[in-house]
Amino acid sequence: MSNLKLNEMDLVWVFIECASDWHRSRVFNELEWSVKSAKKFLPDPRCFVAGDKPDFDIEHIETPQRVETHRTNFPRHFDNVNKLLAIVDDPRVSDDFVMMYDDIFLLQSMTYDDIKFWGKAEITYSLEEYYRTRFGSNIYRELWKRTYNYLCMDAIVTGKKVYDWETHLPRKYNKSKLMSVIDRYKLGENPMIVSSAYAYEYADETVIMDDSLQADLYTHMPGMDLDKQFEKKFLNLDNDAIVPPIIDRIIERCS
Repeated sequence: MSNLKLNEMDLVWVFIECASDWHRSRVFNELEWSVKSAKKFLPDPRCFVAGDKPDFDIEHIETPQRVETHRTNFPRHFDNVNKLLAIVDDPRVSDDFVMMYDDIFLLQSMTYDDIKFWGKAEITYSLEEYYRTRFGSNIYRELWKRTYNYLCMDAIVTGKKVYDWETHLPRKYNKSKLMSVIDRYKLGENPMIVSSAYAYEYADETVIMDDSLQADLYTHMPGMDLDKQFEKKFLNLDNDAIVPPIIDRIIERCS
């Protein structure tokens, strides 16, 4: 039984140690400081890590051996589904929880109600045209296109709106609803972006993100206005931006 207060949720990070910059450099432990940011800016969160066990004190969720290759060429999808199933199956985690990532940092005080279904935009015109605006690796873009081809076709029948929900921000999940999405879309065998399928099914309202919401730091350029970036609510930190000026800002803000 959960002992959380009304409107509070557990937070769960999925962690693959060898994919982190911390594994390579041992300069800045992104996961540890992401957790610290949540503990500072959310009210009394309970925090879990699913996947590899980190080297600091936090509740750990064992998951199956990492999927590194797959006949579909989408091993990360199947590894993600395995980890989600382990989270759902863990009785310590509340029925409603927030999925976090080690490169997301909270920068301002907030409540769990402030974590929304965010979208980059509503997809109202040619999916092919919109697809050309999407960034990411070829594998990710292919998975994105597979997912949104399906959702847009389904929306013709259901009349639902389709948004680009892939914002790389904290995500709310309900265990039962998540399992229904995994079952309905057969995600144990069919590669799709789980979070987008979940939002399509269960986002009562999608909030279009604006420039005040998230700082996306992919690199550090001389003269960059870090004051403006750290005024936002969330920080998305790429490995190439893990440099002393930004590390110092995160430590100062999240300590």
